[in-house]
Amino acid sequence: MPEKRYNWILAGLLLASFAIRAFIAAYIELGNDEVYYWTYALYPDWSHFDHPPMVGWFIRIFSFNLLFQEEFFLRLASILAGTLNTYLVYRIGREMFSRRAGLISAFLYTSSLYGFVVAGTFILPDTPQILFWLLALLFFVKAFKFQENRVSAYWMIAAGILTGCALLSKYTSAFLL
Repeated sequence: MPEKRYNWILAGLLLASFAIRAFIAAYIELGNDEVYYWTYALYPDWSHFDHPPMVGWFIRIFSFNLLFQEEFFLRLASILAGTLNTYLVYRIGREMFSRRAGLISAFLYTSSLYGFVVAGTFILPDTPQILFWLLALLFFVKAFKFQENRVSAYWMIAAGILTGCALLSKYTSAFLL
């Protein structure tokens, strides 16, 4: 299949998934957990009782410092991150195998309930965690694929920084290390 066709299919998948996520986010009320994480944005701190601060920072940034407090804006970070995650899954599959494998991976990720709805639509600590996890994973792949017998220090440093961001999202990101 020509490269342009892969690009068009991927673009269609990204636009359709973004539109569906945006519709769901705008018309479903916040859940109990989401309201709890909204308080992280109201009262920012370096650590809360059970989670690091990244979800609160995401809410605060994407709601324009809590200027817009409708469900859509509180979930905007999830919608954008969920769409970007689909692209990152495609890139990881493409880097490791082929464009076809990347596209299949993107469709499989988008069709999963967890990837599409839970972490891709609702604002939870999993939202920034998965974004930074996938970015770190992509950079680790690039670091080890750089040359046959060399590891790229720049890709490794970037992957380490992104792993730190994942740790600021959810403590279980320690498994990435």
